[in-house]
Amino acid sequence: METEYKGFVIKFNEWNETWDATLDGHSAYSKPSLKAVKESIDKQLKSDFKRITAFMDSWGKGFTKGTITSIDEDGINVWFTKECGDRGKEVLDYLYADTCENALIIEQISSTNKQIKELEKTVSELKNNMQKVVL
Repeated sequence: METEYKGFVIKFNEWNETWDATLDGHSAYSKPSLKAVKESIDKQLKSDFKRITAFMDSWGKGFTKGTITSIDEDGINVWFTKECGDRGKEVLDYLYADTCENALIIEQISSTNKQIKELEKTVSELKNNMQKVVL
């Protein structure tokens, strides 16, 4: 019996009655159960993860800077700790690299959002000056 898990090939060794995992042809783990092998792989991958600073799009509240501390098995969700200390599970698609270029773009987005709010206020004031239909 053979399966693949996060890039590791896992085979049941009938001779030893163990589950053996290899990565790129090199032996990595030999455990008594498939579950134990997967847990060892997860533990290794979690410890190998290097924290990454990033910007999170806070939908209408601007961007928040923080650190990606770990990634879920699905590769879609991450644990993100904001600079203020709040921690939560976030979708990777809403996180942006902490680069000078992105910081400048975030400033432009913030400035544009302020202009939009000012224009919306102006539109609202103009509408308030319009005559309503009277029946």
